[in-house]
Amino acid sequence: MARLNKIIKALIISDAFFLSAIGILTPIFAIFLISQIDGGTIEVAGIAAAIYLIVRTIFLLPVSNLIDKKKGEYDDLFFLVSGLVVMALTMILYTFAKTVWNIYLLQAVLGVGAAMHYPAWYVLFTRHIGKFREGFAWGVYEVVIGISGALTVSAGAFVANIFGFEVLFLVVAMLILAGAFMPLLFLQAVTI
Repeated sequence: MARLNKIIKALIISDAFFLSAIGILTPIFAIFLISQIDGGTIEVAGIAAAIYLIVRTIFLLPVSNLIDKKKGEYDDLFFLVSGLVVMALTMILYTFAKTVWNIYLLQAVLGVGAAMHYPAWYVLFTRHIGKFREGFAWGVYEVVIGISGALTVSAGAFVANIFGFEVLFLVVAMLILAGAFMPLLFLQAVTI
């Protein structure tokens, strides 16, 4: 990782926090829906996942175009961090969800946050990857994501079982917020 610039390092660490948080939750989200949500079923889990993906897909191109229209990188950083904050706040709101419609609404908000985050992350990573270091940078990214994911994927089940889903969602939110903080470390390095 020493051969990577600080922006790439911050982006990799940010995504490690974010994807680890998602990895904690994803394997047991359907169990949460069935056990904690009035009317929650396996079908609701499928519909909830579809809502997230549809909303994310609808907003990806408009956000991407907006990012491309603005010169400089402050807007990229704004969308990246804002998207993560939206997703973290959504995780906190899951602790208050009681009905299937609450879940569907939160999944839509999560989709908007993801549509803000992903294109901005990819733009910044692509722009700062470094010439002739693309393979190495993506390799480091995959190794870090793989290790962090492996360490956290089973943790969600233990946290939910011992402390409950409320604590689990708060842990996920804190990890996502940690991921939102990392890109701010290179604020002085972005171009206007």
